Amino acid sequence: MQSEKTQLIKLEDINGSQIVDVSKWEKLQNEIVKENPFIEISDTATYNQAKSNRTALLKGRTSLIGANGQQGIIRSTLKAIQNNAIEVLGELANITEPYYEKQQDEVKRYESIIEEKRLERLKKAEEERLLEEKRIQDINDVISAVFSEYKTKISEMTFDSIEEIKKDIWDNLKERNVEEFEEFEVTYYSTVNHIEELLNESIQSLTTTENQRLENLRLADERKKFEEEKAITRAEERKRQNIIDAENKKIEAANQKKFDELAKESAKVQAEKDRLQKIEDTRIAKELKAKETKERIAREKKEAKRLKALQPDKVKALERIDSLQITIENTVKDSEVKELLNQFEVGVNMLKNEYTNLVNNLT
Repeated sequence: MQSEKTQLIKLEDINGSQIVDVSKWEKLQNEIVKENPFIEISDTATYNQAKSNRTALLKGRTSLIGANGQQGIIRSTLKAIQNNAIEVLGELANITEPYYEKQQDEVKRYESIIEEKRLERLKKAEEERLLEEKRIQDINDVISAVFSEYKTKISEMTFDSIEEIKKDIWDNLKERNVEEFEEFEVTYYSTVNHIEELLNESIQSLTTTENQRLENLRLADERKKFEEEKAITRAEERKRQNIIDAENKKIEAANQKKFDELAKESAKVQAEKDRLQKIEDTRIAKELKAKETKERIAREKKEAKRLKALQPDKVKALERIDSLQITIENTVKDSEVKELLNQFEVGVNMLKNEYTNLVNNLT
């Protein structure tokens, strides 16, 4: 690039009137406006004239503003000036470019070293993080394994193996060196406490079950002894009852023999009493019959005497009853009166018959 003395123009000092001939273009625009006044449209002629004026006004405007007008010319000119200025600036920039590139390469070299170190630090930090995670996981795995192992042992524990498991927990858990668990020592002790809680719960449950088993055995033994004693008692009672039954049979046989002898003797006495009673009954019967015959004869004589004395009065009574006669005269004409008299006559006759029977039945 040649070094030439030129007069510098400050872009900020450039005014639009320095680029555009204002007076010229202002005069032309005013002439166009004067030559094309506003037309109020009322008919075809005025319509055509108005369109012609509008076109002229539009051309006057686009001659200044538009791609083909003064505006386009100014833009092209300014673009050319801009491109020339940019070219000059590029030539000026080429002075520092090789120095920039050299310095830039050095900066990038150092930055790559910094980045490599940063990545190395990140890699180391990630490795340390992974190692720390593995260390923590390994410790937790050991604690979990301890819990799982003793949880299984406790779940499989029997009453007889309680002391063995308790000793195992004491020797291998309580006395264990906890330095291997580092900062998780509290977690380990918490796990051991949990294991001890499970152990105590299991011991309580197994103890309760064992006590119940022993109680069941004791009750079964007592039931067995009771049944044996009851069986012995029943056997003794049967033996004693057999003796009593045999003795009772002997007594019953002796009593039956005495009873039979007494019955036989009583039968003889009763037969004798019956024979004597029969003789007495026969005698009494004869006496009663003789007395009854005598009394009957006396009654018959007395009755005959009474009837004989009663006969005259009965005859008189019967004659008196028979003497009562009711005669209805034929002079009665009224049928109702006649009917009443007939009823009276029937009633009297019935009364006579009744009293006749009563007299006859007198004894």
